[in-house]
Amino acid sequence: MILYMGNDYARSWKDNINYETKGEQAIVKRFCNRLNSYIGEIISFGKFSLQEETEGLWHVIELNHRKGSKIRTTILAFLRVDARLLLADIE
Repeated sequence: MILYMGNDYARSWKDNINYETKGEQAIVKRFCNRLNSYIGEIISFGKFSLQEETEGLWHVIELNHRKGSKIRTTILAFLRVDARLLLADIE
């Protein structure tokens, strides 16, 4: 699931995006396109860390992957919300 970071401040950083909501479908599609543009064939997982920030506890993992002829590392960051880990950022 993807973390909601929109204009509804009651939900922002506290809820997942609801794909059933028409306006949020576009957010999911953009996020997935961004994810697909970053990540190719996953080769291995790299370093994992926990980072406490103002939003909460972040779970950060490196992915080593092949994109075209190059080996790259991309970082995925998940925020714990209740009992769920929600994907929130890609670097």
